Formats: sequence, structure tokens, C-alpha cells
Amino acid sequence: MVAPGGFPGEDADVLAKECFSRQLDGADYLQSKPIFDQQLAAINAGQDRASGDYNTFWDARNYLKDVKNVKCDVLMVHGINDWNVKPRNVYNLYHALADLPINKKLILHQGQHIYINAFRSLDYSEMVNLWLTNKLFDVDNHADEILPAVLVQDNVKAETWNNYTDWDLSLIDQKKLFFSPASLTADKISTATIQSFSDHLPAKRFNKYKQDFDAWRADILSDQPQVTAANRLQFKTSPVKQDQLLRGVAHLKLKVASDQDHGMLSAMLVDYGSAKRLGTSPTILKRKAISEGFHWREDDLNEFQLQAKTPWKMISKGHINLQNRTTNYKIDELESGKFYDLEFDLQPTFYHLPAGHQLGLVIYATDMEMTVRANEEINYSLDLANCQMDLTTSQY
Repeated sequence: MVAPGGFPGEDADVLAKECFSRQLDGADYLQSKPIFDQQLAAINAGQDRASGDYNTFWDARNYLKDVKNVKCDVLMVHGINDWNVKPRNVYNLYHALADLPINKKLILHQGQHIYINAFRSLDYSEMVNLWLTNKLFDVDNHADEILPAVLVQDNVKAETWNNYTDWDLSLIDQKKLFFSPASLTADKISTATIQSFSDHLPAKRFNKYKQDFDAWRADILSDQPQVTAANRLQFKTSPVKQDQLLRGVAHLKLKVASDQDHGMLSAMLVDYGSAKRLGTSPTILKRKAISEGFHWREDDLNEFQLQAKTPWKMISKGHINLQNRTTNYKIDELESGKFYDLEFDLQPTFYHLPAGHQLGLVIYATDMEMTVRANEEINYSLDLANCQMDLTTSQY
């Protein structure tokens, strides 16, 4: 079970309570509360947090099954650093719409769960006005030709947006990277090499990380691993010789064992290299600087700006329950100490990796921001000779 970043435990029941506006009227709430409580109990049972398995409750809410019924043109906008509604949601929709006879547009920005209508570098409101005027009022303003198929905000160069023909549909060749101790290379090792890590933390550090996700992330991704070396495995490529674009999903194939009859794995894809990077939240350049029209309020002028140098940037992450290694709706038996083959995807990305930087992968178990935090005495082992990562890339 994976929660929005920073909100472990949030699920359908929490959202139902958050959206129940009738509780704002005390008298109306008292009248409707018994029925609402029945509905909330049904949601609690249906979402099945006890197992975390996919079931009919969730399948009934999966609109991708009905994507063939989409008849209208579609404009999709998503933050590539959104860990609430994660990039996989728009990626799956984008791919599901690919073969439909409709016009599709995609905008990917470097933010989280935000609006992008007040940015200095993009005339977003004008673009949407062009689109809606064409689609809703049938004005022949050439919106389909003027607006790019895929527009992506660059994560290295501030206030830079680039046009692409697609996210990753035209990219056929995948780069394969194989694991060796501390390294990701193009050559597969031939000898069995086992590396292990523990998911257990001292109580003081565990309690600190529960309250300070930034500290946890900094420690687990650090190049000075004296704090968390026992709690993760870190692998890096050599510095890349020229700028690359990582497009779509990183796919992991791992051979792993747990010393218990259960377990989970998490992974982060990381850009290692000292550089100034864009923040994931925009900076306010000038308050109330944008007039939004007659009888409308003013908005702040915003922009993503380069921040102080950092040694790394998390690109993407992913998680898997070892008891759901073949499918997400059935529990697989897990024998303690036995190695199993499994595969899973990290969240999709569109990332500019600069020349001279290293691409890293960090394997761990508990994700303090997103997964169950049990702090169990549990150890994991990887057979590196049978681990690899597949990437879809292109030149910048």
C-alpha cells in the first residue's frame, strides 16, 4: 500500500470524509450522518488495507478500463514531481489514448500537485483558452496545429520548455543496465554475488525519520553512508558523457530473498552530481501581479527557479510487495531465505540528465513518506548477477 508523499495512511475513507461537505451544516450533518457512517464503513471494508491487494472495490474505480469510450479530444497536464496523483496516472492515460482517433496534447511541468496558470515562462491560460475555444465553440483557430503534441518543462535550464512528438511511444530501443557491487554497467557479471541490507532502524532514528522526511531522504541517498549503509544498497553508473533524456518508465528485474515470510522493496532512481537544480515548488516573483480579468481576483506571478547546489536529485521511485510479485490481486507464498524473481516499474519520468552526472539506483524497503512503517527485524538479499534495469532514453 502506497500513500501520497508525506501522508502515509491516507486512503479512500480519508478522502470521503474530506469531501463530505454536508458536515459544514450542523443540522444537516446530524440528519445525514447515519447514512454517511454506513457508507464510510463500506469504504473501509472495500479498500482492504489489511491485505493491500487490488480488488473489485478498486477495479470499479478504474476508468482506464473504459478509455475506449473517450470521444472528445484530450488535454493532459501533470507535474512530473507529483507524488500525490503520481505520474503513472497520466502516463497510463496517455498510452491508453494513443490509438484512439482523437487529438491528444500533453503538458509535463516540474512541479508537484499545483496549477501552472501563473508562470512567467509559459502562456498557459492563453494556450487553454485557444484549446477550449476550438473544442467548445468550434472556432477554427488551428489549436491542434499550434499547440505541441507534448510540451515538457526542462529540469536543468530554468524557464525552458521543449516540444516533443510523444512521451516515449516512438522510442523502441531500451538501454539495459546490469548490477555489480555499487555499480550499474552495460556488462552483466557472471558470478553469483549476494548483497544484503536490513530494514530495521534504531528507535531514536526511526522516530526522527517519521517526523522528518527530508532528513530520511538525505541520509538514504547520501554518498557518505555511515548512517544508512546497512539499510540500503546503492548502485551508480559512470558519469554520462553527454546529456540524456530519461523518458517513460525504468523497469527493474530483481532476484531477491527475505529472511521472513513477507516483505517489500522500494527503489529510487537518482541523479548524482553537484548542481543547482529547480525546486519542486515555484517561487513567487511578485504578489498579485497578474490580473485574471473583469470581476476576477489577481494572482501571484510564479516561476520555478534554480536553488542552491545539491549533490543529488531524486528522479523517480517505485515499490512492490513481495507477496504480490506476480499480480496485484493475489497473495503469493513467500518462503524465508528463498530467492524469487520479480519485476516492477518505477514511476514514469521525463528527465534531463546532464553530462558528467551519474545515474544512481537505491534499493531499500520501508519508504518513510509512502509505505507502511513497521520497523521490523527483517533482512533482504539481492543476487546481483540476476538483476537489471531497463531504461528508455534519447539524446537531449
